[in-house]
Formats: sequence, structure tokens, C-alpha cells
Amino acid sequence: MSGGQNLEPKREKRGVFDVKNDKAKTGAATKEDGGDQSLGPAANIKEDYHEPSAVEIQKKAPKPPQSKEDQYQEDAADKINKAMAGEDLYDDIEVNEEDLKLAEKLIFDGFAETDVFMKNFPDRKFTICSTNAEELSVMDEILFDMVKNHEKADGMIDLPQNHMSSMRSALFLALGYRGMNKQEICSAPGQHLNTIKKAVIRLTKLELDGKMEEAEKLRVSLKHALKSRAIEIKRLPTPMIDWLSNKKVEFDKKMYKVMSTDNIIPKS
Repeated sequence: MSGGQNLEPKREKRGVFDVKNDKAKTGAATKEDGGDQSLGPAANIKEDYHEPSAVEIQKKAPKPPQSKEDQYQEDAADKINKAMAGEDLYDDIEVNEEDLKLAEKLIFDGFAETDVFMKNFPDRKFTICSTNAEELSVMDEILFDMVKNHEKADGMIDLPQNHMSSMRSALFLALGYRGMNKQEICSAPGQHLNTIKKAVIRLTKLELDGKMEEAEKLRVSLKHALKSRAIEIKRLPTPMIDWLSNKKVEFDKKMYKVMSTDNIIPKS
């Protein structure tokens, strides 16, 4: 258009440094810079990769499926461990006159036992007994021996955790369950529950009197007798082990509740 004003916008001259500044503002990488915008900004970020450790690999490794028997034993052992640790114990427990008498016997005689029944088999009774700290110490010694016997040269323990859990559950029940219908679960007199409990008392007395050689002989015999009872327990069907363990835990809960609750009113 002659004589007229040129209305076309004036193009700004830009240098190479202006282009670099634009890239810095947008954070985008072009193909010339070695990036590919078609894949998005994340494709141009370098990951800080490191070789995974053995612990990380072990955590991510799939765990082998548990059998129903192992699950029963682990659940029972878990309930026992929680009860022994004082967790989640007393709100759902009701006590009666018989429980008060049992607690009184436990306090003044140091021992108490009761018979429990299955709802569908009322003619069968199972005798549950109290346990004490000395007896549990013998149980812990047996478990410690198991660990030491399976310790390798590098200090690792070649023993599955569920074996330890099931053995702990069986030993605990061996100290707190006499048998069915007033019969001992073990036929040998040296493996009867009263024999084991008396042996624990005598072991402590021998140690206090300084008769260490005699005490060590008794300790070996006592551990063998208690392990034999535990083996008999483990031969029971797993649902029965679970049921007996729950009854033992329930018995201990009731005794503690009677001793720790002020002005308790028994359920008639």
C-alpha cells in the first residue's frame, strides 16, 4: 500500500542466548538438548539408582504360603504371648464365685486348677492349671537350648520361626494343662504335671543351698520331662491345642482380674 502505514507487527530479533533463556524458564528439554518432549518431562530425569541390599531383597521376596496347621500354631502362640505381656486382657472377662475361690487358693497356696468343658461334649472335662515364674524360666531355658543347638558358625539360626512359636505354645500348655477326665497326658510318673512342678521347686532350693552339681542333674532331667510333655501336646489336633490355649489364657485373665479389680462383684 503506497504512502500508507505498514500495519504488520515488527518482528523482534532474537539471539542464541534468548533461546537458552526460554528453555531455562520452561524447564523443557528439546531434541537438540538430548531430550524428547514427546515422552514428557519425567523421561528426562535421571534416577539415582543403587544396588539393592540383601535385606531389601528379602523384604520384597514373596513369602511361602503357610499351612493351616502352622497358622493355628502361630495364632495360638500369639495369643499366649499377648496374654503373658498383659495386652488386651480384661474388659471382656466375667468372674463368678468359683473364680474368687480359685484366686484365693492361688494367693495362699501358690497353685490352683480348674476343669473346663467343651459345649458340645459336656461329659468331657479338661484340667487347666496355674503356672509361675520359675516354671516359665525352665520353659525359656529349653527354647534357648533349641536356638543354640541350631546356631551356625556365622551366628545365624538355622531354625524356622514357626517351629519356635509352636514349641513355645506347646511348652506353655504342658505346664498349664494336666489332661482329660483327670488323666495325665503322659503315662510316665516322671512326666506328670505335679512331678514337674515339684521338681522346679526343688531345683530352686538346691541352687539356693549351693548344691550346683545336684541341681544341674535335676535341671537336665526336668527339661527332658517337660519336653516330653510338650511333644504329647503337639500330637493333639491343632484345633484342640488352640482351644486349650484359649482356655488357659482365659483362666489366667480371670485370676488377674480378681486380684487387680477393686470391689469386684462376681456374676451369680
